[in-house]
Amino acid sequence: MPSSTFGSEPERRPRAARAIWVLLLAIASILGATELLFRLEFDRTSKIQRRTVSEYRGAVGIRRGSSPGKLQLLMLGNSLLLEGVEFPGLSRDLRPEIEARRFVVDNTSYLDWYYGIRSLLRRGARPDVVALALSPLQLVVTASRGDYVARYLYDARDVIPAARAQNASPTVTANLVFAHFSEYYAVRSEFRKWFLVQIVPDLSSLGSLLVERDTAPLEPRIREKAAERLRALRGLTEKYGVGFVLVVMPRPGAPEGIATLQVRAEAAGARVLVPPGEYAATDFKDGFHLNAQGAARFTRQLATSLRQELLGGTNVVQPSR
Repeated sequence: MPSSTFGSEPERRPRAARAIWVLLLAIASILGATELLFRLEFDRTSKIQRRTVSEYRGAVGIRRGSSPGKLQLLMLGNSLLLEGVEFPGLSRDLRPEIEARRFVVDNTSYLDWYYGIRSLLRRGARPDVVALALSPLQLVVTASRGDYVARYLYDARDVIPAARAQNASPTVTANLVFAHFSEYYAVRSEFRKWFLVQIVPDLSSLGSLLVERDTAPLEPRIREKAAERLRALRGLTEKYGVGFVLVVMPRPGAPEGIATLQVRAEAAGARVLVPPGEYAATDFKDGFHLNAQGAARFTRQLATSLRQELLGGTNVVQPSR
């Protein structure tokens, strides 16, 4: 029988094996190069990412006693804090007794910050007080930003517990693990958003249309979860001798569940700051984020409330250890 033009079966097997190894090596090289590129360039290229990385470094580096006679305040939160507080003005109004630093990660809520605060404290952050700025809804939801915070807020040992707390599926859990160790995997969605904004600059103006609005009743969830979560946050910071206060970001009108939240906070032994008065729809640019007028008003109120809370003899500031 004449031999095949492509060789005999035994001859073809080594060639196929070599081809597979070459293909795998090429894929590994592409993935490695992509990962290296993102680690080297994305933090520098994206304005939001530069801000996040810079504020993270400042948060990890905060130390009580670094400025004699001054309290070190670390404010954490999401876009509500970013848009709703004029931070340079707040810092100025808190001086000279209080020095404030900010760390914002957009689209985050309670679970993200519970593990995020734990990671910051493990890595050496030692403010006198942590102030976490959230809406009542963000305190009680189970939602998480997912892959991004798995890399930038979580320690490796917390990825699986955080996935369980979110009731994540095995697929989502695997994604969180990959994201923790791979910058490209963690920021791939952020990169797509950044790229779209570069080619369609007005896309960023549509952000208010994409704000998730949870219309389910809030009061029952506050009654069920608020005390437990506030107790967990307070216990987490107390372990390191750090005080804790929840700053409730304003919503239009008379927000649902505020009185219940304050009762649950008292039961948990946690401090909660609620802005005085009501905010009208005209104080918001999208029904969720404060506009410049609302932010100016809230910043003044927040500075006054923080000074009273931190300097007025309450027990929010734990003794140094």
